[in-house]
Amino acid sequence: MAVPPGGAGVDHRWAMSATTTTTGRRPPRILAIGGGGLTDVGAAIDRHLVDLSERDDPRVCLLPASGPDAAAQIARFYDVFGGRAQPSHLPLDRASDPPDLIRRHLLAQDVIYAGGGGLLNVLSRWRANGVDRVLREAWQAGVVLAGQSAGSLCWFEAAVTAAAGQPRPARGLGLLPASNSVHWSAAPRRRRAFLDCIADGMPAGWGVDDGAALLFEGPSWPGRSRESTGRGPGGSSARARRWPSTRCRRAS
Repeated sequence: MAVPPGGAGVDHRWAMSATTTTTGRRPPRILAIGGGGLTDVGAAIDRHLVDLSERDDPRVCLLPASGPDAAAQIARFYDVFGGRAQPSHLPLDRASDPPDLIRRHLLAQDVIYAGGGGLLNVLSRWRANGVDRVLREAWQAGVVLAGQSAGSLCWFEAAVTAAAGQPRPARGLGLLPASNSVHWSAAPRRRRAFLDCIADGMPAGWGVDDGAALLFEGPSWPGRSRESTGRGPGGSSARARRWPSTRCRRAS
């Protein structure tokens, strides 16, 4: 775990004593952002994410992108959430924290924000640290999961990634039984590849623009129209919403 840039480092005393603050009464929620998060383009969505936590001073943890852009993204994250939440970030480029400490920190959050950075790279780092399993556990416990770009693709069963230059299909964590493509208007090659993959049998899904997002509520999602509702396990409801609807394209 980490503190804001310029801080003293990891406060292991706090992390080790942290317990899950979510009650399980909130439905599982995922906010999948097409791009532009932590920038002026996605400012309204970032504010909405705090509202989704249903907390006055929510704990929000960033799983930052790796590579040379990570430091700038982390700084923007603290700028965005520092005045309205209790932000922290969890770098996974090095296995500096034991798995139990990582798990306890993530389960103590109200919101977990995936910063992206290439879908295959993101999933590889998460799996190496057991984070993929913890994220499912957190989602089921009512922690809001969110993310932009690859941090959006990761929640879905299938997606099209372009991190290696050539758009190609890839599998996500499968929390949402659908597919996703991001940067919809800005990435025409990815868009065409996504539609081709849908035609070849990839699960139906959505293409999402920068500054737009999909909100999924409930433990499962039936996958229908612009605002779809259905029944999840045990009769619980599930809903998918597009926001704004004109910048999220249904593909089937």
